[in-house]
Amino acid sequence: MLITLIKKMNSKAFHIIILSLCVAAIAASYAFTLNDIGAYFFGFKWSIHCFFNHTFGTKCEYCRMICSVTSMAHGQFARAFNFHPLGPILFALIAFQIPYRIWALIKIPKKIHPTLRKLNKYAIALTIIAIIINWLYHLTADLMK
Repeated sequence: MLITLIKKMNSKAFHIIILSLCVAAIAASYAFTLNDIGAYFFGFKWSIHCFFNHTFGTKCEYCRMICSVTSMAHGQFARAFNFHPLGPILFALIAFQIPYRIWALIKIPKKIHPTLRKLNKYAIALTIIAIIINWLYHLTADLMK
């Protein structure tokens, strides 16, 4: 269903949507701050709790991923890696999408070089697969305890 929707959407609209989402993600990760007490968004305490953690009682890999991406936005690379080893990779992928999508919008109606398009698709697919495998590994490890 999602693939059909993307195919119906013209490429310019698609690139604008992805660009907007990536800029918003980077801006939001920079707007968050972390300390030992908790997370803050523009200086206000972020009090939303993780549904997965509260329901199943396991550490949520996605919450740690958000902390990792937030640390990357603030230039705290070691801390980002400590939160989640895939966080810096996700941050780099999101950051790469910004110039990539701008370049794609400039190139319309011409197409981006096929090698660059394939590289982008493979990077996205591998990152998603790595995140899912990591999540399943930690989920099963927590359940086995």
